[in-house]
Amino acid sequence: MEPADLKRAAAMILSCNPLGGVCGAVCPDQHCMSACVYKKLNQPVDIPSVQMTIIEKASQIGQTPNFMARKKNGQKVAIAGAGPAGLAAAASLVQLGFQVDIYEQGETAGGMCNIIPSQRLPQEVLDRDLEFILSLDGINLFTQQAIQDLSDFFTQGYNGVVAATGLMAPIKLGIPGEETTVSGLDFLARPKKHLGTDQASGKVMVIGGGATAADCALIASSIGCSSVEMVCLEKAGEMPLTQDEREEIILAGVEITGRCKLVSIESSNDKIS
Repeated sequence: MEPADLKRAAAMILSCNPLGGVCGAVCPDQHCMSACVYKKLNQPVDIPSVQMTIIEKASQIGQTPNFMARKKNGQKVAIAGAGPAGLAAAASLVQLGFQVDIYEQGETAGGMCNIIPSQRLPQEVLDRDLEFILSLDGINLFTQQAIQDLSDFFTQGYNGVVAATGLMAPIKLGIPGEETTVSGLDFLARPKKHLGTDQASGKVMVIGGGATAADCALIASSIGCSSVEMVCLEKAGEMPLTQDEREEIILAGVEITGRCKLVSIESSNDKIS
């Protein structure tokens, strides 16, 4: 593919999906591949991989597209949260002529993308997408900003506010003994805190069969836990994972126990028994 073709292809992707590299790496492939016309002929095009490769190759040869600055419409929008939703909203709004200020309570942009294991989302893929979005004319990022009341933005002269703070509270199981567990997102953000070291031992059980559960199982396995078991309602082939995600946890030696519903967690002497 010629450099100009790569640049044009990358521009088509990023204009509609500013996190094109991240989505190519980790998004559920059924959203796009199920609509591919080749599915009716033999097999669908591996759209996520193609998308990520185009953006990567364009960057490697210095052909990442530079979008023209749009004429400003005189209106400002505040965005609460610099995760994927907030960043995508910002990129879309500046293409419509808005001035956008993103307020993030953490130290960096990226949100939950920052806790996805590197074997699924390489850091350079995330960094490349963040660099592209934050380079767009009209976007300002303010980190370590605690937001108390979204309505305050209107008194500061903003014409609109986008709430993109994400779902920080984990879904509860509602079973006895749940207080002894660690939420998946908390574990992914600080695995050493909960396992004590970057080279752990012992057994770990992960409750759930989705992408977050799979990431937790991969991390636990990668730092040396002697046994990692996923307990979920689905059978292995029914888990809401991509084929690559399913293969990763199998190759990591993770045991999958399906068709199970957890009813309680029992502890003895402050340890799960």
